[in-house]
Amino acid sequence: MIGNVFVKIFNISFPASIVGMFLLFTFLLIGYVSLEWIEAISSFQLKHLTLLFIPPR
Repeated sequence: MIGNVFVKIFNISFPASIVGMFLLFTFLLIGYVSLEWIEAISSFQLKHLTLLFIPPR
């Protein structure tokens, strides 16, 4: 979401997902986002991945 905002505001020619990953990496480096937060969210998503996956017909 933040990547989309940056791409639209600054008119960047990169995909928003790449910009978002770069921002996440930057926030992890400066300590604005804790690695424990990312681990908690990602482990929750991995546990429930089968519920979120809808196979094609």
